[in-house]
Amino acid sequence: MMPYLGIPFGSEGSPDGLLETMSYIRGLAPRQLIAGHTTLTENFTIEVLAGVEPALAELREFVMARNRPETWR
Repeated sequence: MMPYLGIPFGSEGSPDGLLETMSYIRGLAPRQLIAGHTTLTENFTIEVLAGVEPALAELREFVMARNRPETWR
């Protein structure tokens, strides 16, 4: 998992894909996350995931609710 978001639904990554991956990882209940970059491994821990996932889910809902044509001004 790379905690990176490109444009929604784009090839760079998506909020839905990231949230799905976070849920899958939580289901595995690992003791540690190991990323391909030392900084991510040190800072994006399984403990951090517990707080980041619901915050990103809330942010996604907020953005999607305001990204409908009827809300554009």
